[in-house]
Amino acid sequence: MKRSLSVLVAIFLLLPGMATAQPKGPGRGPGMGMKGNPHGGGDPFLTGKLEMIRLHLKLSDKQVADVQALQMKYMKLMLQLEKQLVVVKFDLKALVFEPAIDATKAKALFAREATLMADKKMLRLQFLLEAEKLLTADQKKLARMMFIQHMHGGHGR
Repeated sequence: MKRSLSVLVAIFLLLPGMATAQPKGPGRGPGMGMKGNPHGGGDPFLTGKLEMIRLHLKLSDKQVADVQALQMKYMKLMLQLEKQLVVVKFDLKALVFEPAIDATKAKALFAREATLMADKKMLRLQFLLEAEKLLTADQKKLARMMFIQHMHGGHGR
């Protein structure tokens, strides 16, 4: 009984790390951000890598200012979601240390975590759609290509 409980605790402690672990490969290692990006992870349009976006899409100064204002709006919303997600993850870890693990409570927390992750993805999409309104037709095409490449790990598959 004691051994099976230890195994169960070990599994619960390893699962969150396994779910977010990224395989090692070319361009991934110490000092590398998400998707093998040495400058950090996330959607470059949303996370402030505006200089790269400016050059690639050939944005005007007004477009850059408008996108920056939009970034601030969405980054605040994203931080609110992140805060909620951290709380859920702490609650899940705390659940493992309870004398009797409540499966119903765990399922509710897993569902909340999944909802928050989906909300983050929707927020990125909403940002992209709002940002596209500031772009010309050609810039929209390029932005979509960048978004698609980002969604597929930067390889444009």
